[in-house]
Amino acid sequence: MWLKKFFRWLVWGWGDDLDELARRLGVEADELARFEPRYRDFLVPKRSGGKRRIFAPNDETKRLQRRLLRRVLARLAAHPAATGFERGKSIVTNARAH
Repeated sequence: MWLKKFFRWLVWGWGDDLDELARRLGVEADELARFEPRYRDFLVPKRSGGKRRIFAPNDETKRLQRRLLRRVLARLAAHPAATGFERGKSIVTNARAH
């Protein structure tokens, strides 16, 4: 579901269509349109007690997510104040500005 919403945002927000996104990802547009992300869920114990629910993508979903990150999202610049998200920067970089 999130992937379809993300595609719609890309299509309507950036003006690119599914064909362009598929080209950038190196996959066929019809394959991308049919893609359904799959996750498995499991519980892990928390140090403080209780359990944390984890949703882990299957291998196919993980491959597409990484490809999307490397070929599309990594090329986007974060806001200058978001130094924790930029390679080579940290919260210390952010604190120095203040």
